Amino acid sequence: MQQQSTPEEMIARHKRALAACNRLVNSGGLSGEELAAALLDRAGLLAPGRGRAYKRALADYDRAIALAPKAATAFWKRGQAQLLYVRDVPGALGDLDKAIRLDPTQADFFVTRASIQVLMGEPEKALADLDRAIALSPSLEKAWSVRGLTHFDNGNVARAISDFDEAIRLAPDSSANYGFRSTARRAAGDEAGARADEAQVRALSPPPRSKP
Repeated sequence: MQQQSTPEEMIARHKRALAACNRLVNSGGLSGEELAAALLDRAGLLAPGRGRAYKRALADYDRAIALAPKAATAFWKRGQAQLLYVRDVPGALGDLDKAIRLDPTQADFFVTRASIQVLMGEPEKALADLDRAIALSPSLEKAWSVRGLTHFDNGNVARAISDFDEAIRLAPDSSANYGFRSTARRAAGDEAGARADEAQVRALSPPPRSKP
């Protein structure tokens, strides 16, 4: 199992990546779609921050979209940020609708919009988007995982387990899907299966770091 980076290492990498993006954006050598791409990269680094950092990220997303208004990925990324970091669900939905209108071939777009629709209490719309995502990209593990969660929340435990089975087949080293399937198996009365999945979660989870 690959050793996880320490928080200090992750912070150092983030700072280096942000400095590199700042140099690209501020150099004056980029314009148009190239500058938009650099702004999107910088926004992605800033968006998980709070307050001022997120506002800077949103300004970068807005600027990138102004530079490349037909770039579907820019709307997708801004929508993701609005969903994940400030829970602006209507704003996120608007961006995902736009991204899909611009490019309806990207499975990831439909998965993100489905996540928004679940939050809005519209599971049927979410499932339709997830079906579309899987049709576009049958090997996209996240689409199966999210559809499994949506089926489970909608009371369809058998279909949830089936989707988690496929997600695990596609990503056998991901502990999260074993955890999801464990919950679904227990709800279905399969206690032995649930415990087996919990054992897999423990086996795949990194051991706690010892304190110096």
